[in-house]
Amino acid sequence: MRSFFRSASGIVAVIFGLLGLAFLTAATLVSALPVPRTLTIVFGCVGGSTLAVSVVLGSLRLRTLRARERVLREGAPTQATIVEMRENRSVRVNTRSPWIIVYRYEVGGRTYEGRETLWDVPAGYEPGSRVSACFDRAAPERSALVGS
Repeated sequence: MRSFFRSASGIVAVIFGLLGLAFLTAATLVSALPVPRTLTIVFGCVGGSTLAVSVVLGSLRLRTLRARERVLREGAPTQATIVEMRENRSVRVNTRSPWIIVYRYEVGGRTYEGRETLWDVPAGYEPGSRVSACFDRAAPERSALVGS
């Protein structure tokens, strides 16, 4: 579950889910009051749409995590070289920003590039360093860093 929150989409999915539930709860409570029906409809629509966005973002995040886990479990090991590391300052959680790690690896004479977003950079990760990775044998462009 911790991996789910390593991405902005996971965090936003949970926030939208909570907002959606809050608005749907408010719509239910307001429907029992002697107020215009329009208010109930607005709260219900806002709650339903934010809940729908939450489900879509959460599903996409889970799909990404499952694909990464499959590559790590069934993929072929390789060595990769970190070519770029930068802090993503457009995202901040508790005064911290995630790091974007860009790496390159070679399969069958062809060079591929992968990217991962990490909140905590493992020791030894710096541009030019060699790291372990796995790639999907059927689709070598899909990869994941080992131990990240």
